Amino acid sequence: MEIQKHNNALAKLMQAEKISAVVQREGMKATKKLLHALMFKRLNTMAEEESIALFVGSVTEMFDGESPEDLIVFCKMIHAGRFGKAYGKLDSATLGTWWGEYLDKKYEALEQARIKENSQYKDKRVNYLDAKCTDENSPYYGKTVSDVLKEAVEEEKKEEIRNREAKKQEGYETLCKYIQENLEYFTDAEVINLRGQFLSRMFTDDDMIKVLTDEMERRGI
Repeated sequence: MEIQKHNNALAKLMQAEKISAVVQREGMKATKKLLHALMFKRLNTMAEEESIALFVGSVTEMFDGESPEDLIVFCKMIHAGRFGKAYGKLDSATLGTWWGEYLDKKYEALEQARIKENSQYKDKRVNYLDAKCTDENSPYYGKTVSDVLKEAVEEEKKEEIRNREAKKQEGYETLCKYIQENLEYFTDAEVINLRGQFLSRMFTDDDMIKVLTDEMERRGI
């Protein structure tokens, strides 16, 4: 019952109207205002309005394939402490990092749901391949069903790894681009916090560490 509820929630997110559609209908400026209002209502006691505005601007411009419903779920997960404990007001850098973690969790859950759904068709696939392995005109002729399935599973795993790594890299590059383009708007505390995160085990990007170190030196912090 709980698994079905989880899958239904994921399906709702994937079918929800995308931010890009809202932008097309309402315009970029109006969409940012709408999303800002949506998040501020839920995080006004946890984050400064300016930090929320900066974060919403990034999401609207760079993650328009997601939906406003994603932001609602994201806020609920923040309140539930799913990304860690918040000390003081959340800044835009922390929101951006947690948003990346949210997307990782979302697409990993979607992938697991897809695998589960595919497993329901396994028996039908076995029957189909059994017939093909005895068909002289089939490329599977002479092989066992077990061998064919093993080859298919190995290829699917490789493809899953390639897709997962590509999504993570794309999200990471977007985050780095966002930080560099908006660095002047970050507070001293946010710059220090970001540098600390890039120095942690989570990140090993020497270029970003240098960018943030240079910015700290420029500001004299």
